[in-house]
Amino acid sequence: VKTPNKPAPVVINSLATGVSAKGLHDTLAKAEEYMKVGKFSTAIDAYEAAEEIAQGQPVASLVWVGLANADLGAGYYLRAANQLQLAFARDPALLMAKYDLHTFIGDDRLEVIIKELKAAAAKDPTNPTPIFLLAYVSYNTNNERAAAAYLVLADQRAGGKDPIYKLIRDHWTLPEETP
Repeated sequence: VKTPNKPAPVVINSLATGVSAKGLHDTLAKAEEYMKVGKFSTAIDAYEAAEEIAQGQPVASLVWVGLANADLGAGYYLRAANQLQLAFARDPALLMAKYDLHTFIGDDRLEVIIKELKAAAAKDPTNPTPIFLLAYVSYNTNNERAAAAYLVLADQRAGGKDPIYKLIRDHWTLPEETP
């Protein structure tokens, strides 16, 4: 399987790392701590506070990903998908990273999320949202092959009309061939 000639993505296991503004750093770190103990709704509140603090700063777009990850952990799947798509469309550079979902959400919760998303995808075979989220989870848990396949399926379910899937394919480091 060939991989396009793209730089390896930067792996991010903390959105607080490198944030010099103390208040924003501490708010992001607190949100991540809430996520690690499964308090996703409280983490959402913390990310929303971080979003207000970060307005206009370059790090603001990373906060959107944190909020989407907290939504994903909380089971707010449509909200998570919308947040991710908006973040990626606003700042495609976000797609040049991998967000370590093992660290952010935890393996036990990820198993439940994957099971729920697969059930939702089977229940409504026309809905691209659970498939898109399965692609996101797969990519950010180092399963690029599955991510590529899910991305193709999400694009098909969307009728090939949503430019977000091309944008993602152009930036993620995926195998050229999909299963």
